[in-house]
Amino acid sequence: MRALTPLVALAGLVGSATSAPAKEWRYCYGLVGTSHKFYTSHPFPAAQSAQTIEADFQRYLVQSGISGAHTGCPLGPDRHALEGRIAYADKYQRDDGNTPVHLDWPADEPVAAY
Repeated sequence: MRALTPLVALAGLVGSATSAPAKEWRYCYGLVGTSHKFYTSHPFPAAQSAQTIEADFQRYLVQSGISGAHTGCPLGPDRHALEGRIAYADKYQRDDGNTPVHLDWPADEPVAAY
């Protein structure tokens, strides 16, 4: 019986390590059709709910003098994947007549080169 105790404890550690939720990565965008601008943040690890992040991004846009933006904060598996999605979105928006604008938001995260 004693020999099983360490195995049970080890199984508990392995189970808890593998069941931990993966870190979410997001970026936010805002499309302002009237000015033909497509604003994007850089990818960042998300520690808050999607609703909170999007509300914070909308507030940042308004405080920056950007109003009327249709916003979203898509989820991705990692920074690299989201950088690819942003590059694709930039091309799509450019082809659609909009100008991509990269924002330093959230400011406490390092900005990757696009």
